Amino acid sequence: HIERAVRNVNTKDYKTLLQEHVQKQHQGNVTYDLIDTSGPDHQRVFTLQAVIAGEPKGVGSGGSKQEAGQKAAKATLEGLGLLYIISRHWRRGWNIAVNKNRDQRI
Repeated sequence: HIERAVRNVNTKDYKTLLQEHVQKQHQGNVTYDLIDTSGPDHQRVFTLQAVIAGEPKGVGSGGSKQEAGQKAAKATLEGLGLLYIISRHWRRGWNIAVNKNRDQRI
């Protein structure tokens, strides 16, 4: 389950968490489509959309494709109700994730 992966969110990135979830749920593959590039050459902003089994999901923008992909994966996890990080716990050094659908700490 994603819950086990989320416990280690400090050491894993959102793209990895999303890929692991999709694979474990046998939902196909995760790809990232470039949907926009804007800004001057020295200050590009890339916008990517996560796509699971051909279905468009979360969107993210950033100064690199890697950053935009991470934000798109995070938006997808949040949109699926799988990831909710309580920021005040992060400041205290805790790794607490909550499944919004069940509203329970894991």
